[in-house]
Amino acid sequence: MSHLLPLHYKIVAFLKCVALMSSLAVFLACSFSPVALATPAATFVPAVLPSNTPLPAPAGTSTPVPTSTSAPSQAAIPVSASPIQLVIPAGLATGASVQTIDATSCTDECYNTPNTPAYLELTFEGYGGDISVYPAPQYGAENPGAAYSIQQLKEILLGKISLSQEDALPVIPDANAAQVLASQEKIIHFNGGSGLRIITQYQSDVRPVNNEQLFYLFQGLSRDGKYYLIARLNTTLPFLPADANSDSPVPAGGIPFSMSNENYIQQITDLINATPSDQFNPTLNMLDSLIQSISTQ
Repeated sequence: MSHLLPLHYKIVAFLKCVALMSSLAVFLACSFSPVALATPAATFVPAVLPSNTPLPAPAGTSTPVPTSTSAPSQAAIPVSASPIQLVIPAGLATGASVQTIDATSCTDECYNTPNTPAYLELTFEGYGGDISVYPAPQYGAENPGAAYSIQQLKEILLGKISLSQEDALPVIPDANAAQVLASQEKIIHFNGGSGLRIITQYQSDVRPVNNEQLFYLFQGLSRDGKYYLIARLNTTLPFLPADANSDSPVPAGGIPFSMSNENYIQQITDLINATPSDQFNPTLNMLDSLIQSISTQ
């Protein structure tokens, strides 16, 4: 894991990146071909990400589908919403709702409204989390932040960027906040694609890492380049404070937050990296199994 700058420097650096993303827009947008998304039942026009090398298929892997041995009320729940299907692990959520989010377009007068094509959003019921499915070529062509993250993600999956290069990891496009830590980095394969999962927190100011804002982030690409997936899934840890209030109690084993502690983020990152999967709630294995159950059409 690379050395982390003090948190207030990371936030300043993030804001500087916004200007850099704009300068990359013209160059990166030329690498993508438009693709249209209509309703949840629509079919995307095939397209590929810019590269002569396709994303590699993981050798000897299969997609595990959770099964239930519990009562029907706790059974795994299959969900189908074109262009994806998945299985909600038993006990994670009670179901999912699906909607198509309309496209947004920005002119010089709408700085805070980024260009985003229509996309599918799946929101879990009885659990805090969602998965968004974007038409990758169109999103990258219209939005420089998306183009950057898609390209970085592809290079990670091709082995051109190491997971230890934290400053090179993809971020959520147009999050209006900085990704202040990256921990538990792992490549996850699903049926038809791969992606990167991390445990992270996004914020626009200086505050403790806490259970209210910590989450499991997965960004993935279908192998044919048609879809860019972003999953934001809530998870908590027993040693983190409940919320971002600097006066909130820090449980046993945690690290008190202090503006004077320039190593705070690194210390929290190291602690999270050393934490076994079953200490997260939900566990990392359960959330990984949700992602592994995804298939794209």
